[in-house]
Amino acid sequence: MKQFVLWNIVLTIVVGFLGPWSSPGTAVQEPPVEVGTTERPDNTDEQLRVFVQTYVEVRKVIAQYRLPLREVHDAETAQKLQQEAVSRVEQTLARHGFTSESFQRTFALVSADDELRGRVIKLMDSEREKLPS
Repeated sequence: MKQFVLWNIVLTIVVGFLGPWSSPGTAVQEPPVEVGTTERPDNTDEQLRVFVQTYVEVRKVIAQYRLPLREVHDAETAQKLQQEAVSRVEQTLARHGFTSESFQRTFALVSADDELRGRVIKLMDSEREKLPS
């Protein structure tokens, strides 16, 4: 349950970073996903592993900019840092084959599906084991 709450917080942060500062028309527009529909993509472990790696990298980018953004009192500097953070998040997403919309859609699907969420949490746990202590 703690992981689910954490995921929602991170998604909110990602959406917050990408929403206001993304330039319109640069990302491929994809149809919205209705959470709770019976249609579910065939997510292989490799696709979920890519999602987990992307998620972890996005969290790292957000963590790098969270404190500096809180400490900046100059609006121009804050905007510059926000744009830099958004750019790095977008680069991370693109490197793994996501747009902000496709990442959000995958996140929503994983959050809404107990089986997928369980698989992703297992993959996250295995990724954590690989990290140095």
